[in-house]
Amino acid sequence: RLPAVFQLYRSRNPGVRLIFRSVPNQELKQTLFEGTADVVFMLDEPIRSSGLAVEPLQEETFRLFAAPDHPLAKRSVLQLEDFHGEVFLTNEKGCPYRTMFDRSFEKEGIDSITYLEFQSAEAIKQCAISGIGIAFLPEITTEAEVERGELVPLPWQIPDLHVYTQMSWHKDKWLSPIILSFIEAAREVIASVEEDKNRIRHPRD
Repeated sequence: RLPAVFQLYRSRNPGVRLIFRSVPNQELKQTLFEGTADVVFMLDEPIRSSGLAVEPLQEETFRLFAAPDHPLAKRSVLQLEDFHGEVFLTNEKGCPYRTMFDRSFEKEGIDSITYLEFQSAEAIKQCAISGIGIAFLPEITTEAEVERGELVPLPWQIPDLHVYTQMSWHKDKWLSPIILSFIEAAREVIASVEEDKNRIRHPRD
């Protein structure tokens, strides 16, 4: 979604220098407290903070994805025991939704999972496409691959996984007009993306 946010923002503020940095999740909040970032985006459980303003933008759906020729991709129903011996392709430990993924499987009694850990969603997708394992990713990151038939979602719902894309800034920071313009652009783009998706899901007669 971010390219569309940047495009809208630049169209309204053509003279502003926009710097985007990818930062390890555990350092994101600190960049706001240190003043090295104006606005951050996080995928996490609902965040409560006394020092930060946090605005949930969208709840994200996470799924398990595999290559079309993966044995589990042929099944219409999966049981927990079907995952024994499988390799899961995930983010590194410390990532909030990786922690929730681990927690959900431990609750179900599986505590000996084989992982391959990556720093990027792109690496996870490519390894899943190659048949190396099962990818755990947000749906939005796999839309193109699913449409092309390179990945298929597995029929498995991950329980108690409530992850939101959240936008945050320091509560005590003065928000200049150009920062406020960026915040508003992010709100508009993500709201319009969700409206478009809902229209596709619920076409009018």
